[in-house]
Amino acid sequence: MTSEKQTTKVRVEDLDDLYQQCAGLDVHEASVTVCVVGGGKEGALAEFGTTTGELLQLGDWLRAQGAIQESLESTGVYWMPVWQILETGGFQLRLATAKEVRNLPGRKTDLADAIWLASLLRKGLVRASFVPSAEVRAVLDQCRSRTSLTHDRTRIVQRIEKILEQVNV
Repeated sequence: MTSEKQTTKVRVEDLDDLYQQCAGLDVHEASVTVCVVGGGKEGALAEFGTTTGELLQLGDWLRAQGAIQESLESTGVYWMPVWQILETGGFQLRLATAKEVRNLPGRKTDLADAIWLASLLRKGLVRASFVPSAEVRAVLDQCRSRTSLTHDRTRIVQRIEKILEQVNV
């Protein structure tokens, strides 16, 4: 006796909205493409640079759009300055791993990615990655710098010792 499982196909559009106003940010080295989706069918689209001044403008624009919930993809280290600026602006940020929010193959554009991230967040389908608080990140950066400097110092001392041995000193 075999039991058949019943499957039902559900489209993202059929799910209830968890957030009324939210934004998806597609972050790159020199630009951030943003899509804000709200209660209606239309959304707002914009592109900003990644300098501090431009990221502050991004925060002001998001606030003017009424979008407090944001989702951005963890692409290399490019997301970090965006996160740091928006974090101080009181936004509720979610860092999504690229594997979990992958868009359909062949439809990879900055605009499409921003719209996709905003749509997933609106439906509550973005699982946030852990990002430590600013204070913890500062301590971790100090520890990494200290470790790196200690390794550099040790490497240089060993190099000097090797040179002195080679010249028989």
